[in-house]
Amino acid sequence: MKNKNINSDWIVYMITNPEGRIYIGRTSKINVRLSYYKGLHCGRQKELYNSLTQYGFMKHKLEIIDEFSGTKAEADEKEAFWINFHKSCINIWPENKGLNLSPGGSGAGIKRTEKQRNLYYKKRSIEVSQFDLDGNFIRKYRSMRDAAK
Repeated sequence: MKNKNINSDWIVYMITNPEGRIYIGRTSKINVRLSYYKGLHCGRQKELYNSLTQYGFMKHKLEIIDEFSGTKAEADEKEAFWINFHKSCINIWPENKGLNLSPGGSGAGIKRTEKQRNLYYKKRSIEVSQFDLDGNFIRKYRSMRDAAK
């Protein structure tokens, strides 16, 4: 595992697909990262993968939006900043149809406050209404998780 306190040269990049949907990422090895995308080795990034398979890598526009020397933790912060700036996380801003699945900074590996976690899950939650067999409203739940309890 890479030491988070060692400085590296980092690049934050933006990939825009033909529909204008945006993906923000960060890397210290841009050529390696681009070869992963060209070879479709990004299946865990579902939205980006689907876009690359639908349109092909060459139909996507790549822009370098930030370059700096710093630690991995600083790179995670910068990535999260740009994802927030462009509102490209589809799970938080679904109306923007971004290609990022997480708010950045190594995805689920980032430590967030209770307030940040609640906001993230609140925006991902779908309100659920319960009805009886005759179609009469019974109750409304904040999320599918709450309804399942």
